[in-house]
Amino acid sequence: MPVTVVDGLDLFSTNLVHRQIRVTGILEFLRNPEEKKLTRIIVPSSKQIDIIGPQNKGDQKLSTNDLLTTAARVRQLKPNEVALGIPVRIQGVVIGAWPNDNFNNYKLVLCDSTGGISVHFGVPQAWADQPQIGELLDIEGVTIPGQFVPAIHAGKITRLGNAPMPEPIRPTWDELMNGSLDCNYVEIQGVLAAVSTNGMTLLTRDGKVTLDQTDAHPLPQMPASGRSLVGSEVRLRGGFSSEWDSAARQVIKGRFYLINTLMRVENPGPLDPFSNPKITIGDLLWFNAHANALQRVKVAGQIIFARPGEYFVLDHNVGFRILTADPGVRWSPTEFCRPAFLGARVLGIDGRQERGCRASVYPRPEKRRQTPRTTGTGGALSAAGF
Repeated sequence: MPVTVVDGLDLFSTNLVHRQIRVTGILEFLRNPEEKKLTRIIVPSSKQIDIIGPQNKGDQKLSTNDLLTTAARVRQLKPNEVALGIPVRIQGVVIGAWPNDNFNNYKLVLCDSTGGISVHFGVPQAWADQPQIGELLDIEGVTIPGQFVPAIHAGKITRLGNAPMPEPIRPTWDELMNGSLDCNYVEIQGVLAAVSTNGMTLLTRDGKVTLDQTDAHPLPQMPASGRSLVGSEVRLRGGFSSEWDSAARQVIKGRFYLINTLMRVENPGPLDPFSNPKITIGDLLWFNAHANALQRVKVAGQIIFARPGEYFVLDHNVGFRILTADPGVRWSPTEFCRPAFLGARVLGIDGRQERGCRASVYPRPEKRRQTPRTTGTGGALSAAGF
């Protein structure tokens, strides 16, 4: 994407070719399809351009004479480079801290403007000396192998006061699956599908994920009212910690921990899921400026086919698919009340609550010409997935 720097005369002496940079500016939005090819970012000056990568990472050989000053640079190291014990000095805010290895040392997660990194240090003289969440620290140390990404063994820690928590990253589905955000501060939005003493399942816009817990990574505190939050739309914030198989050295997809988890309830789940007004599937296909992927709706239709965990339902002449934990087959009109997922070409409902109604005969089949089947929505052939 083209970047235009309004006041960038001082950049002429800097070779930015093959450099990794972070740009803060204004995105020029063009509506005309032809003009969209010319979309660019307008940057006021060179102060809004941060160089965060080396010029030629493949050719540059690091040694103990180098000094790394950002979390991103440490995270980019190869295993053989990490083992050298390269000096590091970074400043960042603490997003999590806890004892490690049976209290033989302590571990914290530090975030600067480029990302998060794990820091190990010796046992403090008293618990009061333990760095606290929200503290701004200056860390001097060397690189060491981490559990999932490179880490730092701190030789000196200087307290610089307190600082606000970093702006959270809102991860994509791929980032949740591949573990690339380990030690970064994230925010995840979804509907609570299940809560237990061992973890919680969250239904996001793209699918289900599971937040597990350990002593160092407890679940967020539940409300004192005792009311179940299952079915509520929530936002979770915390330091992302990938769950992985250490023997196979593989990420366990869809499962993770959060460090110092904070939870905010956006929309409490209704006491009666069927209290919402019923709408038709056709209504969901219309544009709605207030709609979102996690909006709770109630629809009704006749089941024309069922198999474990899945219903094919017909609402007048529009078909849709229900994914549910209940494999029971009901050959009757059924009401469903769950968040709706509307894709580009297919439509589906995640039906966690359903209610049977009166029995009914099969609808009259539509007559179709014997032409090759095409994808899309409509009739009983329409389908969807997460």
